[in-house]
Formats: sequence, structure tokens, C-alpha cells
Amino acid sequence: MYPNGVKWADEYKKHIPKYKFIFPGAGKGMTDALSGMVDLGMVSALFQKETDKGAWYIAVAKDAVLPP
Repeated sequence: MYPNGVKWADEYKKHIPKYKFIFPGAGKGMTDALSGMVDLGMVSALFQKETDKGAWYIAVAKDAVLPP
């Protein structure tokens, strides 16, 4: 999702440049969103414990890893 996020952020900033986009390492999206540090976090999976804390998601892509 990282490459998509970077592209989306670049396109968004062309229209509304006042917003800042940060892409920290894996596992930080949910933690930062639930703590209020960010408004939007990228995650690859959502679990019951996160939804119990108020998280919700919008699927923007599906992915898979295939053997060579």
C-alpha cells in the first residue's frame, strides 16, 4: 500500500497543499490512528480489538503474494 499512499498524497497535495502526509514504518498506521496522532492510518488488516476501540476501515485495494 505504501506506493499507492505516496501517489495519492502527491495528487491530493496538488489540490490542497496545506495537509501533511507521513508514511511511517509497518505497524504504525493503526497505533497512530487510535492514539489520535494521525487522522488516517493505512493498515492491511483490521481485528476485533481495533474495532472495539472505535476503528473502522474502507478497503481501497486487495493484495496477494504469489510464489515465483
